[in-house]
Amino acid sequence: MPALRSVIGGLLLGLPWAVAQAGANDQRQPLNASATPPHHSPWLFVPLVSSNPKLGTSLGAMVGYIHRFDAVSEPSLLATQVRRSNTDSRTFAIGGKAYWNENRDQLQLGIARGKVTNDYSDFLGTGREVRSEETLRGYFLRYQHKVRSDWYADAQALYSNYDVEGSDPSSAQFLDLAGLAGEVSAGAGLIVSYDSPDNSSNPTRGSLLQVHSFAFRDGGPGSGLPTSPRLLSLRRLNREGTKHSSHGQSVCRQRKTDAVPTGA
Repeated sequence: MPALRSVIGGLLLGLPWAVAQAGANDQRQPLNASATPPHHSPWLFVPLVSSNPKLGTSLGAMVGYIHRFDAVSEPSLLATQVRRSNTDSRTFAIGGKAYWNENRDQLQLGIARGKVTNDYSDFLGTGREVRSEETLRGYFLRYQHKVRSDWYADAQALYSNYDVEGSDPSSAQFLDLAGLAGEVSAGAGLIVSYDSPDNSSNPTRGSLLQVHSFAFRDGGPGSGLPTSPRLLSLRRLNREGTKHSSHGQSVCRQRKTDAVPTGA
């Protein structure tokens, strides 16, 4: 599902940059109590131009709204983006990051929908011309709560629905023979993390330790058997003047049940 990852990932990756810019604007203000603080519009507009083999050359825009829930919490952002490409592909996405309760609570969300049209002059090296239409839907939600100093408990869930069809009978038949079909996946999990950066949107120093437990099921709820990966990740960021260094280590263990357990 490259198109789905491109839509959701592109939107969510842009959010920290926008929030960081909003926070930087606040930090650059002079600390003068007698001065009237300048007014900044809470609205954000970003034109989007991209080109890749999957979507073609696309044009679009991202519109966002920035809000601060209290004086301590970082700026929150809700944004939406729309793209249309020269291959008649269309994508739409909504994403956001919210901070409140003096940064003790955080919420991330992402919603994506789209239609991707592809023309292959030499499909998988077979010499066949194939035209396909892919439709996609994806949803992502993550909530984070601060348990104590720098320690957080998270819960997250995601759902994706991807379908591919041939635009004509010949293409549809060839896609069936190639075994290409859509898929539905859903998952939920818990995360325990130690997060000590000086700024979560634009950190210059600190550490991030995360332990993930995630149950992922192909075919959506009620179908298939769950895959339960465990992930341990560590990232450290130090600053010495203008020099930045980062170190990462990850270990992933995946367990998949081969049979439905019988009752005790």
